[in-house]
Amino acid sequence: MLVQLLEKAGDSLPATYQPFPPLSDRSHWDKVSSELSTKYIKAAEEYLTFDFPVLKATDFMEYHRTGNRTGYQNLYGHRRHALNIAMLAELFENKGRFIDLMIDMVWLLCEQTTWIIPAHNKVAGYQHQCRPLPDYDRPIVALMSADVAASLALAYYFFKDSFDMVSPQISERIKSELHRRILKPYRDHTDYWWMGFLHEAKEQLNNWNPWINSNVLMVLLLIEDNREERLYQLRKLTESLDRYIDSYPEDGGCDEGPGYWGRAGASCFECLDLLYDFSGGSIDIYGESKIVNMSKYIYRAHIVGPYFVNFADAGPRATASPSLIYRFARFVKDETGMAFGAHLYKTIDDNTTLGRFGIIRPLHEAGTRDEILSYSGEYVPEKASFLPDIEVAFLRTDSSSGELYTAVKGGNNFENHNHNDIGNFIIYGAGKPFIVDVGAKEYTRKTFSSERYEIWNNNSRWHNVPEVNDLEQINGRDYRASDVSFTNEGNISRFSADIQKAYPVDSGITKWRRSVTMDHEKAEVVVSDDFELEMPSSDIRLNLITCPIPRINGNHIVMANDGTTMEIIFPEDFDAEFETIQLDDTSLKSSWGEVLYRLTIYNKKEMKKGNCSIVCRLIEGV
Repeated sequence: MLVQLLEKAGDSLPATYQPFPPLSDRSHWDKVSSELSTKYIKAAEEYLTFDFPVLKATDFMEYHRTGNRTGYQNLYGHRRHALNIAMLAELFENKGRFIDLMIDMVWLLCEQTTWIIPAHNKVAGYQHQCRPLPDYDRPIVALMSADVAASLALAYYFFKDSFDMVSPQISERIKSELHRRILKPYRDHTDYWWMGFLHEAKEQLNNWNPWINSNVLMVLLLIEDNREERLYQLRKLTESLDRYIDSYPEDGGCDEGPGYWGRAGASCFECLDLLYDFSGGSIDIYGESKIVNMSKYIYRAHIVGPYFVNFADAGPRATASPSLIYRFARFVKDETGMAFGAHLYKTIDDNTTLGRFGIIRPLHEAGTRDEILSYSGEYVPEKASFLPDIEVAFLRTDSSSGELYTAVKGGNNFENHNHNDIGNFIIYGAGKPFIVDVGAKEYTRKTFSSERYEIWNNNSRWHNVPEVNDLEQINGRDYRASDVSFTNEGNISRFSADIQKAYPVDSGITKWRRSVTMDHEKAEVVVSDDFELEMPSSDIRLNLITCPIPRINGNHIVMANDGTTMEIIFPEDFDAEFETIQLDDTSLKSSWGEVLYRLTIYNKKEMKKGNCSIVCRLIEGV
């Protein structure tokens, strides 16, 4: 679709592109909110005296030797972040104070052997798995290399004249490195899996595609002077993006979860925004229902405050870009989405997003901040929504009836950033987590290897799903939910799926229908498991991961979280126990604190068939 629109635009495409007002347009930059500009200026001032660490070969090799990703990434991150913050501060202040800092960062980055991170030293056409050190002669276009490239391209765009006053070599070096490291390999390669040109990769495209393409597109439009070459690469890029959009669910659902939507659906929007702006509106697919739904997904998956549904590899507090959410919704003419973006923008802690989203998003934020703050539309969350392609339901009661929120999923165990979690659900009450999805640990070499499901929080034993005869779910496309249905009538919303096919044949399960029902009027959630087995079993376990400690009294469980109390009632022919999960991972501890709990409801006697329904509701504190 995008390729055809590009070819139709043809000769009408401009020879040059100005994505933002230049530094000299003070009528624009001087109007930026002083509150916003002051934050960036103060952040940049801290880097004026910062002692930037040397990136050693052994730092890069740490991933290959131990599997640790964070050491090199954190050191490298200072350079990327400092360049972005310095550019923004200089645009706002315009006193020349941050020019030398930018030059230092430009030179440091251009002197680096590679712009990729060690974990991505395998995504080109190499026949190897993560070499210890990068190959200078074969640069790789990956997430961080493209992200840094966009920052350098915009440094060239805004500050070429300022750099040239010091030395023309600075701008010349930027341009040379961008051609060598990004534009040439992008042109020459079709074997980057994320492009979508490999048949076996097409159906498994993820956030890499739009994230990289959005940054390469900015580089291409700002740096490539040859019109024919630019058009050639634009055609390749739009074809790659078409393949990503074709693979995206029609319902707009992101199977990577809200934590990745910020670089999946959101980066797709950035590509479409750049193409629309560059072409003067000729390349426009904002009216397509899939694109509209892509925009809506993020507020449908929002719980309350900083919390989002975190199925798959994501934490419960997704760091979204409110200004991008607002702009995306504005383009697709979705007033609910605009109100949601404005609501987030007015309530989120700026310190959690300052410089978090590279350089392009803060630049747009500077131009739309006043509009967002003055937006008067009230955000009214949807009570119930179901995405049939990714098989996820989002349900909530209104605040007057108890503020319960639940989400439940079907799907398959070959999804992007997959956890073995078919039938998994979460429940929040009054904005506080009760039954939760643990999320992802800090990434290591093991995370995306054949040993992925040896990591405890990735397998089904540590999700809110059944465990039968000591067997858990299996990863793979064939291990999935079936006969999925959703109804929403009156005050009752119900998701239902048979999850038997998520388990191995040895489990003995012949039927396992899980239903999650919300009574919006009663503010009550019922999770019902109706099952049949080949043989009677005394080992049927329904695991629930809880944030508060569960207090068990017979078939009654009470959990209290910061002044809010939830009760769970389960059948009398089952019993319950719990164990403490000590969290020693930095990422998990930042999400949940020191501990979580695994509550297990299990059968007291052998059963071949039966039903276990648990009722969850908020009660007065006890």
